[in-house]
Amino acid sequence: MNPDVEYVLKNAPRLMTVAAVTAISFALWDGANRALLESENNTDRREIAAGYRGDCAFNLVTRLSLLLDRNSRQVSFQTLYHKLQSETVVASLLKKLDEGEFSTSRTAELANDAVQRFLQTYRSLDWQDLHGRLIHFRNRGVAHLTPHKIEKRVTYAELKTLSLAVAIMGECMEPFAKDGVPLREDEIKEWSDRAFGIWKAVLA
Repeated sequence: MNPDVEYVLKNAPRLMTVAAVTAISFALWDGANRALLESENNTDRREIAAGYRGDCAFNLVTRLSLLLDRNSRQVSFQTLYHKLQSETVVASLLKKLDEGEFSTSRTAELANDAVQRFLQTYRSLDWQDLHGRLIHFRNRGVAHLTPHKIEKRVTYAELKTLSLAVAIMGECMEPFAKDGVPLREDEIKEWSDRAFGIWKAVLA
């Protein structure tokens, strides 16, 4: 088997899972944040909710950094992209799936649609400015205790954009992850609303 095809089939399930928990981290943070913004009660409960919100944000930044890692020796969407941008690799991948035991008349077509959506989503990201600021913040504010100050940050809107993007790319892994169930893009709001409802009740 082509080693790049083997890489995709081996790592798609893992990437899909991590993408799902990353998007859920965003949703939980978003839900808690909305509840805190609506509440004016200055109680111990508020302090606990704020701590929860902060931990969700740190988890989100860490997981986004993992999924978008530039290191070719690591499993990431960036490494996957460099393989799927090769038409030869994609053709071999589709052929492998089409020859599978459970292949249907639309297996290759659906898989190709997923590849094209993945590539489109990946290319829509701001890899120069936004990704650079994400890694800077992760290195100086989350992953390491450095003597250097945090000079660059990522906004709420930008984290939401990145979270939606990795959720979509995770969803695109479904044809290559046997028996895997991705987190759908519309499920992010459901997780956020559930977190909001719980924390709103706690903070009331």
